[in-house]
Parts: sequence; C-alpha cells; structure tokens
Amino acid sequence: MSTERQTAHSISHPEKPVQPARGRRPTGRLSDAEKATRELAASKRKAARDAFQADVNVLRKTQNEAILEIAQKHSKTEQHVRSLVLCKSQYGSVRAPSLRNAITHRITEDAKAGEPGAQRG
Repeated sequence: MSTERQTAHSISHPEKPVQPARGRRPTGRLSDAEKATRELAASKRKAARDAFQADVNVLRKTQNEAILEIAQKHSKTEQHVRSLVLCKSQYGSVRAPSLRNAITHRITEDAKAGEPGAQRG
C-alpha cells in the first residue's frame, strides 16, 4: 500500500482494491465561495418554508370557516363536525372515575380484606 492513511478494511483485505479515505479539510474553515453558497441555500430553504407555512395557514382558515358553516347549516356543534372532519382520536387523555370501576374496586378491596359477602372471581 501507499503511505496514505489506511482504513480497517484495507488493512484486513490487502488484495482488494480500496477507495482511499477522505482527508480532512486542511484549514478547517470554509472559503468565501462556500459560505456564500450555504447562505444562498439557507435563504432558499427559508423562503420555501415560509411559503409552505403561508399555504397551510390559508388552508386552516378556510377549513375552519367551512366547519363552522356546516355546523350551523345542520344544527350540529362545531366540536362534533370537527371530530368527523379531522378524523382525530376519540380517546380521552384523562381517565375519569366511573361507576363500574368504583364498584369493581370496592368488591376487590373487600375480597382482599376477607370480609364476608364479598365474592372473588
């Protein structure tokens, strides 16, 4: 091999052709042309992101107006129409107490305490 920096693959497979390892930038700094290119690319990305966000905002506004119109037209609540149109999850984020859970809990606690009349099963 040559005096270049060897990779682990080239050391363990000397008979196979190996692409030389990439060296580091000698100065570690970007040239003025590279800085200008990156700045131009960043400004293009920002413009595209802003245009996309503007289109999304227009869609949201028209969607909200359409939901309100449908809700008023059919005498439904805005929340009901929104849940149908937006296909959001119907699950709640907080588990509220229910009568069934309270009764089950009470029966279980009584059975654990060994009280008569409590059925386990």
